[in-house]
Amino acid sequence: MRNILVILFALSVALSACTKKSQTPDGPSDIRVRNLTTTNFVNVVVNTGNETHNFGDIAASGESGYFRFETAYPDSEITLSIAGEEYTTGVPDNTYAVFLQQGKFTYEIWVSVPDQKKLDSRVIADAPLDK
Repeated sequence: MRNILVILFALSVALSACTKKSQTPDGPSDIRVRNLTTTNFVNVVVNTGNETHNFGDIAASGESGYFRFETAYPDSEITLSIAGEEYTTGVPDNTYAVFLQQGKFTYEIWVSVPDQKKLDSRVIADAPLDK
């Protein structure tokens, strides 16, 4: 009888540990994009490797609203158009990268190599995630 109680207790602990939480340490992350240039960005698309979102157009020195990604890396592929020409950060190698965790973050974007249409970015932690 005692063995049955121990087994039932162990099963109840194991099953209660299997519930999925709505938030994990890896996410979600709220991301926005800030334009650090003096030119308008058109059709700004962020690809985190797991999800893609089109932030639309971002005015010179402006920023987008936040969008919630389930997971996001500090480096993401960002593509956009300036005066009809496509610019990109390229696809980052996130093989050993760690997710941004839960929070609000801003990808600051600028043109690093104009003749190659190359963008660069950095991530800024803004605030804790609203529950």
